[in-house]
Amino acid sequence: MAFAGNIDEGNGLEPLVNIERGAEEIIRGSVNINQAILENRIAELREREFWRLEQAFNTMARELSGHRNNLHDANVRLEAMVDERTSALRAIFDMIA
Repeated sequence: MAFAGNIDEGNGLEPLVNIERGAEEIIRGSVNINQAILENRIAELREREFWRLEQAFNTMARELSGHRNNLHDANVRLEAMVDERTSALRAIFDMIA
């Protein structure tokens, strides 16, 4: 979304430009989250409503990142358990065969 006019002219578009920038930051962050780029954080926004969105977004991104790390760690532990049990079963099978 582009606005006509020069911002420096005092044409009253400054708040609209700030809103546009804030919306673009939130959209960019949402696209990154959708692509599993959970390290992304939204830059500090000035408008109070955007500040609330920024805080909520960044909290969500941190929590999702933490959950992803927890799932990865659980998967690593599970794979180790599967490998251990598979080895034990092979040893038993080798003794029987």
